[in-house]
Amino acid sequence: MWRLGIIFIFPIGLLSQTLDDEVKSILMNNQFADVESYMEMKLEANPNDLETVELLGDIYSHQEMWDEAVEQYDILKSKHPENANYQYKYGGALGMKAASNKLAGIGLISDVKASLLKAAELDPSHIDVRWALVKFYMELPAILGGSTDKSLEFANQLETLSPVDGHLAKGFIFKENENYNQAETHLKKALEIGGSKTCYLELAKLYIETNQKEKAKQVLKQGVDALKDDDLRNKLQELSSE
Repeated sequence: MWRLGIIFIFPIGLLSQTLDDEVKSILMNNQFADVESYMEMKLEANPNDLETVELLGDIYSHQEMWDEAVEQYDILKSKHPENANYQYKYGGALGMKAASNKLAGIGLISDVKASLLKAAELDPSHIDVRWALVKFYMELPAILGGSTDKSLEFANQLETLSPVDGHLAKGFIFKENENYNQAETHLKKALEIGGSKTCYLELAKLYIETNQKEKAKQVLKQGVDALKDDDLRNKLQELSSE
């Protein structure tokens, strides 16, 4: 069974600065349902307010309401097809919709690919869409268009834009192909360059999945010492108690 888990990122902290402070506060606390009806009424009163269209799509996305999110992003993409972020959001939400119903989702794959590729073409520095394409090409079977070579192509683009993301992406690719030595090399390089929580977690996850728990604990301990991060500490405690 094929899987499609496109990385779809839209940090709530980047929401429009023109929003009411109360609305932004609600969203920052992940209380999406509380503001959803307000935004729907606002859009009904002014259907040409693209900022509200986009925000409503983002609210739906964070609630994993993919049909509704796709509908909003399609409005944006149709009105401004040369906007890379609109193409990315549409393709990402459509990809998540496809992943939620894989049988029906097969018919959506060509549209997902077209929108993500268009976003990458429009914005050569768009990191999130390149991550989405890395996963898109890696997780589809070859008969549906999957390709390690294409995935590596976008990982190389990521490495040019952000060396940490590039090595994390290559670590993901090689792990998916069960080339664990290469995956370890790239994840170690990402950690060396970036030193972020994500870098520690991804390397630890590789060791856990390859039955190297002592190495995983060592990496997590290093992360706790360096970052004083509760997520890393909790993961270390969980692993140590097994």
